Amino acid sequence: MTKKNVIIVSVSILLVVVIGLIVFYRGSDSMIVSRALNVIDSLQAGKDQEAQRDFHSKLKAMMPAEDLGKMWRGIGPLKERTVVGTHVTDTSAGKGVPGKTVDLKVVFVKGTTDVTTHVHIPFDTNNKITGLMIDEPSDHSH
Repeated sequence: MTKKNVIIVSVSILLVVVIGLIVFYRGSDSMIVSRALNVIDSLQAGKDQEAQRDFHSKLKAMMPAEDLGKMWRGIGPLKERTVVGTHVTDTSAGKGVPGKTVDLKVVFVKGTTDVTTHVHIPFDTNNKITGLMIDEPSDHSH
């Protein structure tokens, strides 16, 4: 095998590894997005225990399923939910758990008003949900 062939084979192997890592990384994003959407859909359907399926055990203990469901449905019927994106969770201030966060835009209906907010669902490196943060809603009349 010539030196040129060795370089070509080495570059080919490196390219396959890089592509594999990209596919794995994107695959993990789609998995956590799916799990985040399951939380929203389960809460809206009144399946509070199902909503907590992927919660870290500490979060389950802090946020009983029944209380979580009442709080969620107290905002109003869900009109739509949209994935805004994912990002690496910022732990620079000494808060949070290393992992990724899924950001969602959700719209609820309250009478003749749409209530829009953002929900942030962080995941640890084991893909367990470590929080559920809901921004202050803003109202938009129909």
